[in-house]
Amino acid sequence: MQKPSRRHHYVPQFYLNGFAGDHERPRLFTVDLMGRKNFYANPLNIALKGDFHTVEVDGHPPDLIETALSDFEGAVAPALARTVATATFASSEDKSYLLTFATLLLVKHPRMRAVMDNVVNAVVHGASRSEASDAEAWEIKLRGMIDAGEMPPNTDIEALRHSILSGDHTIKLSTGAHLEMEFEVAEELFPLVAQRKWNIYRAVEGEFVTCDRPVALSWADPTKNSPIGLGLKNTRLLFPLSPTVAISGGFELRDATVDLGAEDVAKINGRIILHAGRQVYARDEQFQYSIHGNTGPKHGYALQDDAIIARKMR
Repeated sequence: MQKPSRRHHYVPQFYLNGFAGDHERPRLFTVDLMGRKNFYANPLNIALKGDFHTVEVDGHPPDLIETALSDFEGAVAPALARTVATATFASSEDKSYLLTFATLLLVKHPRMRAVMDNVVNAVVHGASRSEASDAEAWEIKLRGMIDAGEMPPNTDIEALRHSILSGDHTIKLSTGAHLEMEFEVAEELFPLVAQRKWNIYRAVEGEFVTCDRPVALSWADPTKNSPIGLGLKNTRLLFPLSPTVAISGGFELRDATVDLGAEDVAKINGRIILHAGRQVYARDEQFQYSIHGNTGPKHGYALQDDAIIARKMR
């Protein structure tokens, strides 16, 4: 019996392959913004994390979710290919697949999981410190949990109390808990994605890049930096589909296919780069990008030394 894979892409490999020049031997120009370096990489080896989708569910294999997502991506891939080939949504079904895919990419990312772990730690530590401050009540509670089988019988009650009071005790949600929240959040957010009107951008000059957080929410006005939300007007949800096609959704837009020259493509790339968690991916190092604050468009080979990006990554 084949062992389940434990190398899980949080940005799917089929999507990344679409940005490679050679689809038989795909390689992507990769800029590591934190490490301030660049290199060429096989999409097989980027935007992944061990056991990112592994779950422990009685009666089911640990790759239950990974397999289900792979099946879903198998339906998304031809919808994405048709959209790239025609620069239109070929059908309402294709549009639904792509927008569902975009919504999942928006919420299912290692950075989001780290944020959720921090939130849970803050909430639980606040409550636990209050309980642990009363040694007698704490022991009664923990003894009850041990007797009920909710905690191991060899739990060191006093050591755990001191750990919580000192702040040394950290909590991490299980992968299953993260996935459950992510799917619930995606279901709640999908209507706010689907209600948007969509411009399908076709690059007639230049090429689009992508990154390890490829669905970017930003203000229509790139100089605006106030708090943003998916349900707010004058925002754009940007998603590059390939080096030649990207989609941008807004409540005020009209559905249309829009041809973009090199200058506008560079601006789109700037927004994608600013949204990256750590890495940016492109066909090669010749792409251009524009970021507010720079003197003008720059080439991809200069990205690792961009001072604005370096400040953002600190």
